[in-house]
Amino acid sequence: MAETVKMQFPAKREYLKAIRLAVSGIACNIAYDVDEIEDLKTCVAESCILFLCRQKSEELEISVECKDDVRVIVRGQGRQILCEECAECTGFSEEISRLMIQSLSDAASFEEENGMLKSVSFSKKPAA
Repeated sequence: MAETVKMQFPAKREYLKAIRLAVSGIACNIAYDVDEIEDLKTCVAESCILFLCRQKSEELEISVECKDDVRVIVRGQGRQILCEECAECTGFSEEISRLMIQSLSDAASFEEENGMLKSVSFSKKPAA
């Protein structure tokens, strides 16, 4: 039986730790080891950073579905504008964030509409 947990956070960097912690807590309920949980935490943080630095969103919606694997969908909600270079995004590379998500998950997709990122989804199966 699949269970889904949905969470909403303000689109601010201060909430990244709480988002990472929530996803890791959910993954602990399935047979994930420490490295797999760390991969999930990194993927969800990089997904959120795409919405914080590539474009500005008002809220982040994170949906975590647990079956045989964990599937996470991150969406930007509310008004979204393309972000110009800002001080808090110094050193940000969209390409590196996308590559990290793709390499640390079993499957990843990036949904865009009219040049705006709508959602990032990824999944990871436990090794055991």
